[in-house]
Amino acid sequence: NNFDSLITDYSSIYLDYMLLERPLIFIPYDLEEYENSVGFTMDYNQNTPGEKPITQREFIDILTKIKNNPEYQKTEIQELNKKLNNPNKNACKSMAEFIINY
Repeated sequence: NNFDSLITDYSSIYLDYMLLERPLIFIPYDLEEYENSVGFTMDYNQNTPGEKPITQREFIDILTKIKNNPEYQKTEIQELNKKLNNPNKNACKSMAEFIINY
């Protein structure tokens, strides 16, 4: 809650952070190696909003965009939130019924 943006590599923490609708920067410095050794549960590029800088210059350019526009990436994050963070209004009830009937 106290941060203006999140910088991460492949951590799923971004899913929680997206609820704040603030910019994210992903740094996929070893994407191919990570995908081959650890893997992903979903398509990385389709489910991570925003740009993924490769060079330091690209990284600085993105930081500048974020600094100059706090709304940067907001629409993209909102759309992805609908897909990945869309809460079920009856989640507790559904989970309780699932456990009871299991």
